[in-house]
Amino acid sequence: MTRAYLKRRLTAMAPVSLRLFLLVGMVVLLVGAAPLAQTPEAAQDDSIESLRTRANAGDAAAQHNLGLMYATSEGVPRDNAEAMRWFRLAAEQGHPGGQFSLGVNYDRGGAVVPQDDAEAVWWYRLAAEQGHADAQFNLGLMYATGRSVLQNDAKAVRWYRLAAEQGDAEAQLTLGSMYRSGRGVSEDNAEAVRWYLAAAEQGYAKAQFLLGLMMSAGPPADTPHSVDGLSGATITRRNTGTTRRNTGTSVPKDAVTAHMWLDLAATAATDPHNIRDAAAERRDRIWEGLTDRQRAEAQRLAREWFEAHPPE
Repeated sequence: MTRAYLKRRLTAMAPVSLRLFLLVGMVVLLVGAAPLAQTPEAAQDDSIESLRTRANAGDAAAQHNLGLMYATSEGVPRDNAEAMRWFRLAAEQGHPGGQFSLGVNYDRGGAVVPQDDAEAVWWYRLAAEQGHADAQFNLGLMYATGRSVLQNDAKAVRWYRLAAEQGDAEAQLTLGSMYRSGRGVSEDNAEAVRWYLAAAEQGYAKAQFLLGLMMSAGPPADTPHSVDGLSGATITRRNTGTTRRNTGTSVPKDAVTAHMWLDLAATAATDPHNIRDAAAERRDRIWEGLTDRQRAEAQRLAREWFEAHPPE
């Protein structure tokens, strides 16, 4: 499904240590003036009249789609109140998309409904428990920031993981950052790389950037153990607690592959996180230290990645 809207928001800043590592913040998305909602799903019939007939007959999916059309002015004039009415009808029948859309609107607040974290959490949870990945991610944000729930990084990680396992790139990036900083889980750079890699392979430039940073840095000089490859399959750990520093996990330095990821981030088609310049600057610094053979290899890797991931 195409995401033609900004549906997520994190109002509190990340802790300083995490914020410094991420450089551009963990996950902060700005909210527009229109109600936040998903792009309508493929309708059984392109006719708005047919959709309205099914919605009036109690079809929850049609109700949600009709709400989305009013929210995004697709085929009908924008009408936020009418959008919320149809979202609520769908949500009250247990439709996860309707529940998520209600949650996002309460999360944001506006002329139709007031901002209400408790209501947002309620509807997010109902959708998340049905497996709605966006709701799972947003519920994780609520736990991470303590909005209408007790702040709990472990619960945030749980919901991020459920969304990440469904392939949500933002959730994968955020879960990787939780492992990188040791929030809600033991600090584990190999797991951080694994989740950054999952998001980077989907073309998510911010994940490509962070992956390049980690791989260009390599393990600290005093780290006694290392990871066998990027998969994290062979790791020696010394766990000292669920959120304490895990000194036995590190990422091997790989300047060639780091250059590839930073090059991809620096040349991304879109740059919502304003990372192109930082990625290009780090990429060029790495380039200066590569041999001619390594430079050719880095270019080959980037070229092959683009060939395997053509623009949609």
